[in-house]
Order: sequence, then C-alpha cells, then structure tokens
Amino acid sequence: MKIGLVGFAGSGKTTVFNAMTGLDAPVGYGGEVRLGTVRVPDLRIDALHDLFSPKKTTYAEMSFCDVPGEHGSDKKGLSPRGLQQIRDQEALCLVLRDFDNPALEGDPDPVADLESFHAECIFADLESVEKRLERARKERAEPREIAAFELA
Repeated sequence: MKIGLVGFAGSGKTTVFNAMTGLDAPVGYGGEVRLGTVRVPDLRIDALHDLFSPKKTTYAEMSFCDVPGEHGSDKKGLSPRGLQQIRDQEALCLVLRDFDNPALEGDPDPVADLESFHAECIFADLESVEKRLERARKERAEPREIAAFELA
C-alpha cells in the first residue's frame, strides 16, 4: 500500500516520515518525493512459516511517500505538481502543524490548515470535472453523461 504523507510545508511530514520508516531524511523544504518502505510484522505469517517452512516468506509492506508541501509567503496552497503527486497515492495521511515553527510566519492553526487543504482538494476536483465536461461536450458524449457532470 502506498500512503502519502501530505500537508503544507513545515507541518512535520518529513518528521513523521522518518519516524514511520526509520530513515533519516533531512528536514526542510526538499522539493522531491521521498519513498520509504516498511515491512509489516505479522505473527500469523511467522506461524505459517514455521509450520510449512517455505523457501521464501513475504510480509506485507507499506510504502510511505513524503509528498513535499509548497513553501514561500505566496505559496500556501497546492501546486498542480503537488496535486498530481497526491493523486498518485493509494491512501493519504494529512499532517497538520500544531507547533511553533520559526521558519514559518504566524501561529499554528491546524483547523484552518485542514479547511484550507480540503478546499484546495475540492477546487482541484472541480477543475477536473470542468475539463471532463468540456471534453464531453466537444466529443458530443451521451446526454446523460453530460448531465451527470453538470450536477457536480
């Protein structure tokens, strides 16, 4: 399973990533996606291994992706590149800042960050629906399909 650690810059995503994976990725504004994989220990697998003695034992794995947040005074939101990196994940874990960060202006406000992130995702989805609706109209798609997109 590919889990994306998402949130705004300075929220603590890389710190959570390091804690989950045991890696030591540098904290700060990196700009690239970091990947870390963790095997999930399972006593049932161990018991089956002991019982059947297979040549190979494969544990479930979780892949964590540290998706970089936008930074800079005018970049509180999500860029198109950041949104695409988020779309590539199978599950999301939103990390919200609730601590003082001297690298950022203002006091932490996790509720406002949650609402802002949610709004960013809604606007991105709306943009996708509008593009699909425009394409459906150009291609003279079935009227029921167009009507469904118009409801959104």
